[in-house]
Amino acid sequence: MIQIGSMYGNLDVNDVLFGRETVKRSTFEKMNECQEKIKKSIAECSLNKMVAFTTDLATDNINHNSYLDFTVFWIDGSWTLNHSMYRCSYFPEKHTAVNIEKVIDENLSELNLSLVDTPCTTDKGSNFICATLAKTHVDCACHRINTVIDIAWKQAMDSNPELKFLDQSAHTLVKFVNQACGIQSELPTTLKHGGETRPWRSLYSMFFSILVSRETLVIELRKRKRENLIYHFDIDLLREVVEFLSGFSDLFDLLEYANKPTLQNVVPVYYTLYELWQIKEEDSEIQQVLKAKFLPVLTEKLWNSIGMLHLSATFLDPPLRSFTFVRSKVDREGFFRQIKESLLILAKEVAQTNECVNIKDVAITNFELDQSNLDVQPQKKVKYDPFSWFQINETTTPTTTNQITDMIYNLMKNCKCTFKKRFRNGRILIS
Repeated sequence: MIQIGSMYGNLDVNDVLFGRETVKRSTFEKMNECQEKIKKSIAECSLNKMVAFTTDLATDNINHNSYLDFTVFWIDGSWTLNHSMYRCSYFPEKHTAVNIEKVIDENLSELNLSLVDTPCTTDKGSNFICATLAKTHVDCACHRINTVIDIAWKQAMDSNPELKFLDQSAHTLVKFVNQACGIQSELPTTLKHGGETRPWRSLYSMFFSILVSRETLVIELRKRKRENLIYHFDIDLLREVVEFLSGFSDLFDLLEYANKPTLQNVVPVYYTLYELWQIKEEDSEIQQVLKAKFLPVLTEKLWNSIGMLHLSATFLDPPLRSFTFVRSKVDREGFFRQIKESLLILAKEVAQTNECVNIKDVAITNFELDQSNLDVQPQKKVKYDPFSWFQINETTTPTTTNQITDMIYNLMKNCKCTFKKRFRNGRILIS
């Protein structure tokens, strides 16, 4: 202690010696500090209804305790999308809609957010649907596609014994490798199993990891006299399944961004999968089986979760607004009519809101309409553009951001509310 004092001077003992209670107290102090920063960050944004939230339940694998997380998203004055987890609460109560809604409303009240008008995104669990019934709710597209994969894959296995045997063999192999010592570390890619953080990637990850590590697995399993676990695999079938499931990865990348908007990508993703799963004459028997099972479930589960918010968001994205991914011109024209009506309704709602008068000047910057404008985040590089199938042949020149701003301005102008439009440094400003 004397040596520490001579080197660093007078110190508080709590800064040097840490016990269980000190760590706990310091953690809660830091948590409260972070929560206050979040409150200050979203205080002004909440006045302009520029805050949303997501919530979900999770159970730890050790003590099997349940926790309810509450994450907020907000758009600041520079039109930057931010997000932060506000709280992750221990949730020992039953997972009923009433108990979940109570915790959600407590968090919203602490943040001075509306219990009704604050939009949210959750999975399709019945308890979360009921808990957010009074709020503006948007289904999570990733969970919807995961449901498509789960249901369609089970139907495909029931109709094709080869797929069922492949699935059973894969799970048996992964289970053995996870329990055995020294195999995973020798593989070029560790074998993946279900129950990951992102379950919609687990099926592809499992089959892909087996395909990539097959040669090494033969060697390692032979040492343990269990090479029969890998010899049962039909490699050609495995490759076909991996190829069929490989398209999901890049599409999920366009739906999983946290710092980029993703609402506008949901409709193009649906039509990309719809186009991808059309049965063709050159398809193999397995591909035809998979497409025949996946396509109906896609329409049933994902399409029913798509609403006018998704269509309007896609229309307001310059590279996507021409809806060239919709092959039927009749359907496309119908969408445009509905979008126009939707934008008029949204504009009237804004005009009738008192807060809209105090909205700060918002700058919408012009940009070149090329492939760089797609939602590609630096830390999540997409191998290729999944939307290239309809953008390459696009003949209609997309509307520029300023033209879209003009359209919105004219719509708002018709609502008999005072708005100003002016130019500054080559940018259009609306107040």
